[in-house]
Amino acid sequence: MSRVLALLPLLLAAIVVGPAHAQRADPRGTCAGVTPQRETVEGFQPHVYRRASNRDLRLHVLTPTGFSGPRPAVVFFFGGGWRNGDVAAFERQARAFVARGYVAVLADYRVQCRDGTSPLASVEDAVAVHAWVRDKGPEFGIDTNRIVLAGASSGGHLALMGALKAPPAAKPAALLLFNPAIDLVNPAPIHLKLFARGLSPSVQPIADLPPMIIFQGKADSVTPYAAADDYCARINEAKRTCILVGYAGAEHGFFYDAGYDDTLRRGIEFLRTRVEAP
Repeated sequence: MSRVLALLPLLLAAIVVGPAHAQRADPRGTCAGVTPQRETVEGFQPHVYRRASNRDLRLHVLTPTGFSGPRPAVVFFFGGGWRNGDVAAFERQARAFVARGYVAVLADYRVQCRDGTSPLASVEDAVAVHAWVRDKGPEFGIDTNRIVLAGASSGGHLALMGALKAPPAAKPAALLLFNPAIDLVNPAPIHLKLFARGLSPSVQPIADLPPMIIFQGKADSVTPYAAADDYCARINEAKRTCILVGYAGAEHGFFYDAGYDDTLRRGIEFLRTRVEAP
């Protein structure tokens, strides 16, 4: 396993993504320019959900005002190839959902360039994030039956793995996935195939998966459209719900800028009947 982890940068370097303002790891496998994760996001309340790899891991919570009763919540996982990334990457989307009455959560998790960890640790943290929100949710006015997991690229992978690993009685209500990393097997070098299979949603059982919508650029060379198309088809064949929205000519990260308005509108519409109504 130690030899496999040493080779992991070869796989991770292919999926280093994020918005324009996020730090990026060197695609050659170094971590030049990556800074410590921010500890605060303006207007959000920081909460330590666990301590791991010698640092506190935080969730940043923003609650709506002027709404009564338990509220739905949306939890965002940033992208960055499990190597880096900015916890505030989805701040804009989070504030838009809060304006609709959602509680928004921006989740930090361990990554290779900050913590010397593998995606195994990132998945472990994602599971802990979901468990924390379910456990502490009522303190923030969250209806724990209406939690949405969302994320981009490697963060989309974590949202999906969080749903896959959740107990049957504790599944999230829905998933919002932005060009998620779904197939870690077919692109993986031969010496990483065994390691990648355990983390690849493409080969995991899909029973009990919640409804999901995937926003995917058709020109994305990092997380290819074909992988999302195949995965959605498999889910729908199993009589679950997966809606794939493809964007012609759109590359990785399109939803932060040119695709922001449309993905937000479609995401809200997808959740309107699924989580907004108590």
